[in-house]
Amino acid sequence: MANIQVNEEYTKWVTDNIVDLFSHEGIIVTDNARNLFALAMQMQVSENAMTKTKLYKRAEKFADNRLIDYYKDRYNTQEVNFNRAFHILSDWGIVMKYPWTTTGDTNP
Repeated sequence: MANIQVNEEYTKWVTDNIVDLFSHEGIIVTDNARNLFALAMQMQVSENAMTKTKLYKRAEKFADNRLIDYYKDRYNTQEVNFNRAFHILSDWGIVMKYPWTTTGDTNP
């Protein structure tokens, strides 16, 4: 079995920003969902899709009440589990383009 190491820096950012945002609405974010968000952020930097500075700048725009509105429209107040987090990354990331981008972004 492969071990995936998620840098605590990204996990902390997700906890302080995304998990906190959802918990203010009474929505639980599972550890697996939190780790998926953090891993997605980490990979943007480690795979050279963008710089860490650009990642955090985009991530700040991603984690706001529009994300909560989108989520509640789709899932009401069900917990954010891995599957739902995956859909957030896919659907919301495409709409917002924050903080994730397509592989091959030429403007890191």
